[in-house]
Amino acid sequence: MGTYEISCVTKDYNDVITHVGINGKKYRVIDVVLWLLDKKHTIYTKKYGKVALVYPRPHHETKRWFLTTIPDGVLENNLDFLPSC
Repeated sequence: MGTYEISCVTKDYNDVITHVGINGKKYRVIDVVLWLLDKKHTIYTKKYGKVALVYPRPHHETKRWFLTTIPDGVLENNLDFLPSC
């Protein structure tokens, strides 16, 4: 079991996050979703010292899994606000 920080994201032409950067490597969102569903890892983002835990969630219409953060009032540590990988 490990704890990892997402430091950047890659988005497609629809502005949907497809990959995340962890420790200098890019991973597909679905792979990170599976890690989290298996409860093998803890994933987070951090900005200005504020940590936001990342968790998987199915889209309400498409049922496709995506990653999101637990709301904490800090926009900059949300996945959509992270720099591009």
